[in-house]
Amino acid sequence: MWKELEKHDQLKPLFDIAKLVLPQLGLPTITITYYANLIHYYNGSDLNQLNPHTVGLYLLCYTFSRYQTLNDNLLEAFQKRTLEYKKKAIDYAKSEALNQLDLIQETRERTSELLITIKNHPEPTIPKQKLYEHIPEDQLLTAAQLLVDESFNKDLSFWKHIDSAEDSIKLNLRKLFLGIDFVVTNNDALKENIAYVKSHLLDGSVPEGPCPPSVQAWIGKQHRKHLIDNGKIIFSRLEFFLYMQMVYHLGTNKLTLQYSIKHKKVEDEIYDKNKWRKEKKAILRKLDYSKLLSPIQETLDVKRSTLTALYKTVNDAIENGENSSIKIKNDKNGNRVWRLIPLAAESDPNDSLFSLLQQRSIVDIIQFVNHKTQFYRAFEPILPKSSKSEQDPQLIGAVVLSNAIRVGARKMANISDLKESALLNAEASYIRVETLLSAIDKINNSVAKFPIYKEWYIRSILHGSLDGLKLEISLRNKMARHSSKYFGDGAGVSAYNEIVNNLSVTGRLIGSNDYEGHFVFEMVHHQNTSEIKPTHISTDKHGMNAINFALFDLTDMAFAPRIPKPHRETLWGFGSAKDYERLLIKPTKFVDEKLFFDEWDNIQRLVASLLMGEATPSVVIKKFASKNYTSRTKKALVQYSHLVRSQFILTYLHDPEFRRAIMHALNRGELYNNLYRAICLLNNGELRGKSEVEMELWHQCTRLIAAIIHYYNAYILNSLHVRSKDEEEKGFLANLSPTARTHLNLLGYYQFNTQSNVDWIEKWLDQWDCKTNRDFVEKI
Repeated sequence: MWKELEKHDQLKPLFDIAKLVLPQLGLPTITITYYANLIHYYNGSDLNQLNPHTVGLYLLCYTFSRYQTLNDNLLEAFQKRTLEYKKKAIDYAKSEALNQLDLIQETRERTSELLITIKNHPEPTIPKQKLYEHIPEDQLLTAAQLLVDESFNKDLSFWKHIDSAEDSIKLNLRKLFLGIDFVVTNNDALKENIAYVKSHLLDGSVPEGPCPPSVQAWIGKQHRKHLIDNGKIIFSRLEFFLYMQMVYHLGTNKLTLQYSIKHKKVEDEIYDKNKWRKEKKAILRKLDYSKLLSPIQETLDVKRSTLTALYKTVNDAIENGENSSIKIKNDKNGNRVWRLIPLAAESDPNDSLFSLLQQRSIVDIIQFVNHKTQFYRAFEPILPKSSKSEQDPQLIGAVVLSNAIRVGARKMANISDLKESALLNAEASYIRVETLLSAIDKINNSVAKFPIYKEWYIRSILHGSLDGLKLEISLRNKMARHSSKYFGDGAGVSAYNEIVNNLSVTGRLIGSNDYEGHFVFEMVHHQNTSEIKPTHISTDKHGMNAINFALFDLTDMAFAPRIPKPHRETLWGFGSAKDYERLLIKPTKFVDEKLFFDEWDNIQRLVASLLMGEATPSVVIKKFASKNYTSRTKKALVQYSHLVRSQFILTYLHDPEFRRAIMHALNRGELYNNLYRAICLLNNGELRGKSEVEMELWHQCTRLIAAIIHYYNAYILNSLHVRSKDEEEKGFLANLSPTARTHLNLLGYYQFNTQSNVDWIEKWLDQWDCKTNRDFVEKI
């Protein structure tokens, strides 16, 4: 963090220039970010080959983005360390409370023994020494106090621990506090006390005299006795109390940063009110989502009609026995309660067909898929005009494979017929996140054109899912976090992927501590650059938050997560409780329709901002989903989300095939995760990289190899499916998963310079005859 602070100070003069120049150029945020990221792929000599004005633009964009990232890094370090000190103090207070309980129990036992001794002693007087055998003289007053007053002051123990950590807090938090330019909105007391504490820290002074009334009022009665002693402030405690309050108000969005990627005010993230007023109609027409274009009254009328009818349909089906998935019984008070019976588990698609194939090296598969899709063309050099050599597809494939299996380009030279210098040059020239994503899209789009691809639709719907995969890292960096559950003593990140019809159409790395539900909308609407656009999206419960149902509904998509215990969900509706009195499954909360009318324009502005890229969706959604952040717009959006969620849960209860479709989509995500694990099989599958960009490169390389395997398998299945005239055989082929890997050899000595004959698979397919192959018939 001290290095980050040094960089922060070094970049400040350049950032002051960038924030003046870039707005005059009118560059969108996404363009600034793109130019900034290019710096990661250039070294000094490469930059010298560019036009000086271009270099200046790239560096200004880099400075602008990097300075804001540093701000965020420092703030997140401040937040994390404050919470760690707070947790340790709370744990200490709990430990002391337990110790006191043990002490009270021990005192009671000793007192009991003392009374028995007095009762049984033969003499009328008892020597003091005899009594002190049970309770020593110096412990008598303490024992007497414990017997009379068993209360324990946890707050006092909390602050005693903070006192003991005073030097550590000064070292690890004070420098961050003074180095970050905080912005406080709608909280004058917090703003005033930040200035009060900061002024004393900068002066190196401790406040003398009585505590100012403004500070006393801000502290409040609960903490006053621990922070103020005889009218004077205990400054070290006030300092940490301020830090805790600041961390809390990061969640309320009352404490923000002016120049930040993640921690700006919500109002600064979305369309300016004046711009929105002028361009609202044009923006909404461009987005072309029916609910955003329609008056809110029409949308609510449809919701009221659909939801009210659905409550009746679901309850009628339960009462007349049509819905056998709902189990009803009486609780201890005689009230009827219900549970949803889980679906029976389905077996995974088998590898029977692929096990009949001769095992081929992954190098052959890469060459075959490139022959069919020409995905290597996506790898354009970073300096096309000055590139001295022609593109060598074998080198690109080798680098991608080396990163995917977790050995890296240098070690690939030891296990292949390629030179280390050539591999490193290819990696520097061609391997970037942009080129990898383009290659993955090229392959996935080719698979989507196969006739069999539509056979993989779930209930004739293009139904996708999102799921995270925990990956350990080998080098420490800011994104990685510790998690004993997943990494033991190590640290790691999460690979979050969107899977549609078995294919990973988008994927990114997020922190293992990040909540997956904050990224779902962004990945589906912004990061999926392929031609495969699902209409339904499923996640496990980690993909849910307070507003995701609303966001997807307003953008004409169905959000369909798996609900493990629907009987515990709170249902919402229109009207009042008396309208649903006799129903078993009924709403217990009801929407405020007037609130929708009042806030509809703000909801439209927010959603449009997320869709148009005016704001980073994951950042804004995280703020709106925070339990500490409150606003009327959030309240209205959350209530709308509850309506959509209630409609979904009722459908979920009523339609077992709908539930099965959700499980089917999520199972495909699990199959993809298994394939991903099988690819990154060396060095414990650990990602390597000092920065987020380097780790992201390795992750996308693994996704590209997975896409290559999917294409190869899909090509085989599609060829057999098209040629088949037997409906039973077609059904069997359509149910096989293209994630099979028993016929692939991912290890060995890799020979890239030996030109492979890509016609081998065609010969095998030409010889295939279902009716004459007994093994295949038996496996069907």
